[in-house]
Amino acid sequence: HYALCTMHYALCTMHYALCTAVCVVCLTVVSQSLYGQSGVVESKTAADLKLDKVGGTIVISTEILDGFSYRFPFTISTESEQISFDSLTAESVCNCVQVRFAKGSLSKNSVASGEIFLRPKSGQLVEGVRITGLRTDGADSKVGEGDNTVCLLGLKIEVISPVTLSDSFLLVEDGKLQKNEVAIEIAEGVSIKSVKNSCSEPGLKVSTDSNFSKVVITQEGVVEDGRVHLDFDLLSHGVQGKISREIAFGKRVKTRVIPSVLTFSRGDSIPSQKCIVISHDFYKSNLDRFECLVRSASGQEWSTAKFKAEFSVKDVGQSDKGVLRLTMEDKSVFEEVDKWTLRLVDRSLPNVFVDVDCKWLD
Repeated sequence: HYALCTMHYALCTMHYALCTAVCVVCLTVVSQSLYGQSGVVESKTAADLKLDKVGGTIVISTEILDGFSYRFPFTISTESEQISFDSLTAESVCNCVQVRFAKGSLSKNSVASGEIFLRPKSGQLVEGVRITGLRTDGADSKVGEGDNTVCLLGLKIEVISPVTLSDSFLLVEDGKLQKNEVAIEIAEGVSIKSVKNSCSEPGLKVSTDSNFSKVVITQEGVVEDGRVHLDFDLLSHGVQGKISREIAFGKRVKTRVIPSVLTFSRGDSIPSQKCIVISHDFYKSNLDRFECLVRSASGQEWSTAKFKAEFSVKDVGQSDKGVLRLTMEDKSVFEEVDKWTLRLVDRSLPNVFVDVDCKWLD
């Protein structure tokens, strides 16, 4: 039976931290080993997992496409005399994972086989499946957690987006969209069969070109804020899948820095501070090629700043917000000024920049 995977439990997390012997099996999903059946992508290559001890952790790592369901077989075997279980069942921390056992026992002289069914809901899946059973190895019954835990099955899944849009936000100025085309990038091995769209604003008409390479938005009236919703019907390796994407549009402040003024401590040997930067255009650029400039509060000229800028952005190109850490590399340069402004500017696009006001702590 498929396990009902809706229970959340702390035991799985505890075992992940404690287990030191981890067997990693990588499954490469390729077109030669897949075929379509009942809307599920299946792999003919089984994961052969070895278990060293009761309660140990075994890990499966693989890549799959978002919007598709996957099923692949696995076997668990052991050489340990201390492992002998009947009536194997499985619980997952997420209901997007289900496990079925074809043979519900495991010992040194047997192999537990089954199937894993996956339909992840996020770009990364690191989940735990707790496999339990009735001990038949003659061990004394224990009271407490984990006494019937056979092992923990870890799933480290990288979920690849089959469809990526070049823009997730379009700027509106004076009631007009500043851009009316959004490119569609399709992952290798995927084709788009059809696209359904809807828009929250009646003044826009949305369509795609014949080969689904771009979204075209035709404006028929004044618009303000809203969203374009896109439903993609996909095909990969003979199996159909679905995925949805949205394009937001509206007015927006081009750049915001929170807090508005960064305060550095003179007592620190290497002064450093963090802030949040909100700017759609800024994160569309290559963050590695930004140059850091500085000028004093009363100055007019920009000069190269002895600052190190580090960005932390969840999804470059799709995000409007990130964390910026600024570290002063040469403190002596700033000892004679109380306030200054740092400018991070794209070397190839000088009109794309963000200014950060700074001062010393009084």
